[in-house]
Amino acid sequence: MAIIKFENGKNGIYNVMGKQADGSFKAGSDGGLNPSELLEASLALCISLNMRAMFDRDGVLTDDTVLVIETKGEKDPGGANRFHKYEITVQFPEGFDEEYKKKAMIIAERSCTISNTIINSAEVHVREY
Repeated sequence: MAIIKFENGKNGIYNVMGKQADGSFKAGSDGGLNPSELLEASLALCISLNMRAMFDRDGVLTDDTVLVIETKGEKDPGGANRFHKYEITVQFPEGFDEEYKKKAMIIAERSCTISNTIINSAEVHVREY
């Protein structure tokens, strides 16, 4: 669960452990992350966690393993207020076999809850409590 609490002119992003980050209207405007960046970050983090689980399972994960995932959402070209596509690029650690990289990308995409949710267009319900 995530909670957004607007107070003192700022959006705080909380989880069960307390405040974790600041939310922002515009990228870089006040040190927080905007909704697009948070969604992109969620997708990239999910892919990263699934890949790292695979690396750990296969014994290729080390403390100094560097994996970089970049996600960029593209707005709908027809003007609809939504993203119509996400491009995800992965920078693997040096020395990874090409076939293993392909396998890791397929498994990570298929096992990522966030990408599966985006692909299958989850229902959203806003209500008062």
